[in-house]
Amino acid sequence: MIIDVHTHIFPEEIINNREKFFKGENEFKSIYENSNAKMITAEQLISQMNENNIDYSVIFGFPWNNIKYAKLNNDYIIEAAKKYPNRFIGFCCLNPLSQKAIYEVERCFSCGLKGVGEIAFYLNDIHKEIVGSLKDLMGICNKYDYPFMLHTNEPVGHEYPGKADM
Repeated sequence: MIIDVHTHIFPEEIINNREKFFKGENEFKSIYENSNAKMITAEQLISQMNENNIDYSVIFGFPWNNIKYAKLNNDYIIEAAKKYPNRFIGFCCLNPLSQKAIYEVERCFSCGLKGVGEIAFYLNDIHKEIVGSLKDLMGICNKYDYPFMLHTNEPVGHEYPGKADM
C-alpha cells in the first residue's frame, strides 16, 4: 500500500481567485502568488493518484491566518474525505495562533477529519507563543488519538517559497 502523507488541495473558489486570498495571508501569497504554483482540487488529486498508483492521500488545506478561509478550506477537506473515503484521509489545517483554533479543530474532528496538519510557519521561526499554541492542538490530538503534522524548515537544502529564514 502506498500513502502520500502530504497533499494540499483547494476548492475551485480559492484556485480560481487566489489573489482574493492574499490580503493578510503573506505565507499563502509567498507560495502561490506565482501563477505557475500549482493548486489542485480533490478530483485532480484522485486522477494523479490513479496515474501514480497511490492508494491513499492525507489531504489538508493551508494554515490560514483568517479563520473564515480556514473553515472554507477545511469544509472542502471534509467534503472530499466523505466523497472519497477509500482514497482520502482528511486533516484539519489552520493557524494555531487563531483564537478559534481549538473550536475549529473540534468542529473538524466531529465532521470526520482524522488529524491536524500540516501546521506551518513558513515565514517565522517557532517562538514561545507558537509552542504554547502547538501544545493545545497536540492535546486535542492526544485526546482523540489522532496524528499531528508539523512542517519544519531546515537551514540547509534548496530555497523555496515559504521557507523561513534560519
